[in-house]
This record gives sequence, C-alpha cells and structure tokens, in this order.
Amino acid sequence: MSSPPVDVQEIEHTLVEILRVLPPERAAELVDFAEFLKERTLAEEAFETKREETPDEDEVRWDRLLASEKGQRLLEELAAEAVEDIDSGQTTEIDISSEGLLAPR
Repeated sequence: MSSPPVDVQEIEHTLVEILRVLPPERAAELVDFAEFLKERTLAEEAFETKREETPDEDEVRWDRLLASEKGQRLLEELAAEAVEDIDSGQTTEIDISSEGLLAPR
C-alpha cells in the first residue's frame, strides 16, 4: 500500500502559517525539531548508501568460502545429505500458511 503523494508547497504553506501564530520561543523549537529531522534523514541516507556499497564481514567470508574448493566440497556434502534424508523419508514437506508461517503438508 503506497502513501498518497506529498504536496510540498502545501506543507510549506502550513508550516509558515503555524510559525506565524507561535510565540518566538515555540517557533525556535519548531525550527530546532525540523533541523533534527533533517540531520536524522541525512544520517539515515548516508548509512543506507554505505551499507549498499560496503558488504559486511560475514558476507565477504561467505563469498570467499563458497568460491573456494573447500566450500564447494561442503556444499556438495550438504546436498548429498539432503538427498539422502529425502530418499529415506526423514523429511517433511512444508507449505506456507495463510499467516505466512511454515506448516507441514
């Protein structure tokens, strides 16, 4: 569900109207709060950008392991174990319930 479009001019108009009726001390608080929101938004954007650009250490280690010969052997062993479990009936088929939970078939 998306948010309705934001009319920036309407917001600016509303803020100016509010500022005009506030005592100076309250107007200063409103400006201070707006600056806080601006700084928080900039910090969140910078964090998201850095997170997208910089893989975390675990991701790098997993990539390195999976690219190695040892990692490929481990994956093959895990796949073989999974096939054995399926063939021997040691697994249970699952579905996703209407609530989004895993449930046995």
